[in-house]
Amino acid sequence: MVDRYFSVDRDFWDCFETRLAEFDADGAMDDAAVLLSSYGSDDWRDSANHDYQYELQQIAEGLSSGLRRHFADWVRGLPIPDRAAIRAPLRIDPGALFLSFNYTPTLERLYGVPRDRILYIHGCASDPTEALILGHGWERAPQERFDREVQDEDSDMRILEGNSILDDYFDATFKPTAKVIEAHLGCFERCSSVGHVKVMGHSLGVADEPYIEEIMDRVDLRTTRWTV
Repeated sequence: MVDRYFSVDRDFWDCFETRLAEFDADGAMDDAAVLLSSYGSDDWRDSANHDYQYELQQIAEGLSSGLRRHFADWVRGLPIPDRAAIRAPLRIDPGALFLSFNYTPTLERLYGVPRDRILYIHGCASDPTEALILGHGWERAPQERFDREVQDEDSDMRILEGNSILDDYFDATFKPTAKVIEAHLGCFERCSSVGHVKVMGHSLGVADEPYIEEIMDRVDLRTTRWTV
């Protein structure tokens, strides 16, 4: 299904979250359109009132909640090596503050960083009950939504309901950075005393820009040193 509704190239998984916004919604509608039986046709069945929407729902959920579930299972299955097996471990100060975009407890287990020094901004895989956050950063304008179509007496309700399902996909795969920041304001406020910010192993993608901007708002940009 991923290959059908996304352009999968060599960089796809490196830019996975960004690519979630590139879902081929038109292709999904075309595939589901074969189920749009004409009203009054000889082979009409009552299920035809919902077949189109059901097909779109299966596609949208498979690529949103379904893909997120598979991603969480994959992350939670990643082995964390013993420190002795690492040839060149990173120089990590366990007393520093960490904003971790890595879902795994590597900092704790491999480098001995106390949990209270780490903010797992998108969730920690070591907690099997915690939802892991991932998503794109495309916040669509009203005119970019599928449900912008005006309903009138000639509208096909099946198509209108299908449009809402597609909008739900983009909403469900949008990374709610503003809400995440609000939920962890106390942690970001601790950054005010930071004099050196190190960015390690982060793609600096568009979806995560608000976190970087929040840190920049908290630190003293005149004196804080940045290493990227």
